[in-house]
Amino acid sequence: MRVSFITGYGVPKFSILFRPHGSCYLCRPICSSSTSALTTSQKPRTPLFLRPPTQSATLSDLQKWQNWAKNLASSVGSTFVDLDNGPDSTLLRRELKWLVEDVTEDGSISAEQQRNIRLRVSLEELYKLWKQRIEEKTISVYYNQGLREGLWADMGTGTGAIAIGIGMILRSYGRIIATDLSPGSWRGFQCAEAWSTGKLAGIVSNPPYIPSDHISGLQAEVGRHEPKMALDGGVNGMNDLLHLCKGAASMLKPGGFLAFETNGEKQCKHLVEYMETNAGGIFCDVNLVPDFAGVHRFVTAFHK
Repeated sequence: MRVSFITGYGVPKFSILFRPHGSCYLCRPICSSSTSALTTSQKPRTPLFLRPPTQSATLSDLQKWQNWAKNLASSVGSTFVDLDNGPDSTLLRRELKWLVEDVTEDGSISAEQQRNIRLRVSLEELYKLWKQRIEEKTISVYYNQGLREGLWADMGTGTGAIAIGIGMILRSYGRIIATDLSPGSWRGFQCAEAWSTGKLAGIVSNPPYIPSDHISGLQAEVGRHEPKMALDGGVNGMNDLLHLCKGAASMLKPGGFLAFETNGEKQCKHLVEYMETNAGGIFCDVNLVPDFAGVHRFVTAFHK
């Protein structure tokens, strides 16, 4: 949907915060860490699947780890579900499959593979990560733990699906603002609070990115049923993406993370070039991330 750095909406159940468009009042002030130099916990850490495969392990050693990890996941049973509605053994084994896909160069472990498997982290680190996942219920495999307790924003939330997903991951540790300019996306929701400059731990967005002259040629499933303001990104589809970059430069705190969806590789490269050369050196670790079809669809970065 259409993005805005003024208007926010969300679902209180998942610690999501929002503010109605045009309101002039503020609720209690938001607290955050200082915007001074990065601490160790704030420094950017590249996600596993984006790291180079600089480590290796034998097939037998990796299979031994995988069997150990499966047994550890199976030992959980329904304990986490009963405790706080956490994942059961089935969901944990699914997470383990994702971890294998992320950490191995080929995305799998099979008997047909060569004897040495290239990895993105060491085998020792894999044991540590999965032990922490089960014993400490930590999912630092997937995000920077230092940002978990911060304030996040889903810009142009639409139905709120992304914001709700992030809110469920953050649970009571962090909070997320869901914003949108379309009244139909927030009707019935309740105001909670707004944000301030330099306080966001993360910004995510699936903004309007379709070039204006492509709107008429969209599939009927999209063009007939989605609001035009949720699709039209201007002449080259970059209007909202560039607006997001400029806003993120001031709204993110040091070490803050951003992730934007684009129309494809051309927009991705344009956005990366802008962030690396025209954003005043604000961003670092800028990456193009492919979708499941292998198309460069997403851009991620950190605020210095």
